[in-house]
Amino acid sequence: MQQRCRTHRAAVERAGSRAGLDPLLLLAIAWVESGFNAEAESHAGAIGLMQLIPVTSARMGCQDPSEPECAAQAAAAYMKRLLRQFDGQLVYALCAYHAGPVRPLRAFRAGQMPGNVGYAERVLEARARLERFGCQGR
Repeated sequence: MQQRCRTHRAAVERAGSRAGLDPLLLLAIAWVESGFNAEAESHAGAIGLMQLIPVTSARMGCQDPSEPECAAQAAAAYMKRLLRQFDGQLVYALCAYHAGPVRPLRAFRAGQMPGNVGYAERVLEARARLERFGCQGR
């Protein structure tokens, strides 16, 4: 996984910077979503490094989410959109990235934590590890 992280790090961090996002946050999403595997496919139909559903990827301007640079740009655009939708509340935006925005939005409006908050915690932990150790991750 460390080699895959090093392989994709520049593209993911570039996409984050271009979108005005924390580049390490986007890299942490790639870590949690796919283990930096650009060929990953989920049972739910998400594909690529950033594990985007093809429809979401296309809406964010990427027709080929299996291509890492394209996927990173789409994921950054999507995360930026989610952060706006959730008034900058990172945990809700991360939960929406993982499960789609419907349930996290209901929880947000009700002042409750989303049911998949563990996902957001894993991403934030991965981000802290990346900040401290880089692609070594420890």
